[in-house]
Order: sequence, then C-alpha cells, then structure tokens
Amino acid sequence: MPTCTATTTAGNPCRASATETGLCPLHGATPAERAERGRLAVQARRKATGEPPLVQDDTLPVLATSADVELFLTRVISEVRAGTMPPPRAVAINALLATRTKQIAADLMGEIKALRRAWAATKKCPACQRLRVGLHAGGAA
Repeated sequence: MPTCTATTTAGNPCRASATETGLCPLHGATPAERAERGRLAVQARRKATGEPPLVQDDTLPVLATSADVELFLTRVISEVRAGTMPPPRAVAINALLATRTKQIAADLMGEIKALRRAWAATKKCPACQRLRVGLHAGGAA
C-alpha cells in the first residue's frame, strides 16, 4: 500500500497510508474537515473520561454568584488535569472568570452602599430611632 507523499511538521515523510489522492486523510483534508476531526476527537476524549463537556451547545453556565464562578473554575481545572482542555483555553477562561468575579464584587458593593443609605435614612425617622434604641438595649421593639 502506498504511503502519503506529504511531510510532517518535523520535516520527515508522512508514514500514513495514502488515499487515491496520494495523501493520507489528514494531509488531504480541508481546514474545515480537520477542524471537524479535532472536534470529534475532543468529544471522544470526554466520553472516555466520563466527564460531561464543560460547554454544551455553545452555552455557558449561569455565573451569578462567586460560588458559581468557583464551581466552574473547579471544572476547568479538572478538565485541564484530565487532558481534555488545552491549557491556553483554560488561561483565557480564567481571565474571563476573573472579570466576572470583579463584576460580582462591584454588584455587591452597590448593594452594600444602598443598604448603608437606607440605614442612614432610618436615623431621621423617629419610629426607627426608637426601634434602634430598643434593639441596642437588648429588648424587643
């Protein structure tokens, strides 16, 4: 059986079996076909490890709280360690998660400021002032 006429990236002759075109399926494939083959290989690795894909149907999990971010980051780490996610992708995801964490912190700071304003407004209310004095004295209002 004839071998592929292409050379590898290392400059050595490809040793794979050739198709009718004289090239192996890898060297004779279009970029779209190579991308599809890579996608299928990643899916096969995920099935072999038994871990569900991190991103399904091009949708990300809802990252509404810092606990959601932490859980997602834990899954990213486990995929990198299992070899099912390339480290450069994990680096990019980590940068995005850091941005999301900062957004969550900013949202929380906004809520804290609103609560402080509401608390300050109660100082002007006589009924609230009596309630606050009663609570500090250890009694109920």
